[in-house]
Amino acid sequence: MQAPGLYAQDAGGGQCRPYELPGVENFSFKTLKDDFLTIEEMQAYEHYEIIHYNSLVPNGYNQTTCTTSNSLAYENTQKHIKEISKKCALVNEKNEILEIYDSFHDAAEKQGWDRDARATSVKRICDGNAHSCNGLIFRYLDENNEVIIPKMKTRKRRTAIYGIKKDNPEDIVYYESISEAARMEKIDRQSIGKCIAGSSRYSTVGGRIWRKVGEE
Repeated sequence: MQAPGLYAQDAGGGQCRPYELPGVENFSFKTLKDDFLTIEEMQAYEHYEIIHYNSLVPNGYNQTTCTTSNSLAYENTQKHIKEISKKCALVNEKNEILEIYDSFHDAAEKQGWDRDARATSVKRICDGNAHSCNGLIFRYLDENNEVIIPKMKTRKRRTAIYGIKKDNPEDIVYYESISEAARMEKIDRQSIGKCIAGSSRYSTVGGRIWRKVGEE
């Protein structure tokens, strides 16, 4: 993700000129957020921060408002997933092996899914962050091809929400959680939360007024 005021790579994967002019030693680095569930959620947050800090050239070093403007984010995400990919297996509800795969991408492809788009889903299930995808369960395998059963992560209680189109009140969308809304609408999750909380600065987000289901 581009940090506000920074742009770490050019289209060829090398350093950008802004880095080279003042020297990398004159920059400070900080992780702003690292708990994104999807690339889309990360990109929405990135877009908001760059606009919020007004860090586009010439005011800062960001050359675009989001890495969706080129293929770097997608390519880097898939490269990372491939680097950390492990042998895994499709299992049934009893954790009995049905089929073995060499990587997350292979597992996704064998199901007829897009390799890159669904490799992350396979990893999340193996990590215990999700129970299944389209009813299918995946598990890591150890060196002896034995199933490794993950400790399922405790999920916070979801808050069902809805969004009313500002210029068309009859256009209403419903989502099971703020995260789902952010992912599907491609907007920042925190901004939706602020809208729900009644922030005047965030009276609308993504062209919609957001409220919890059950609240008017």
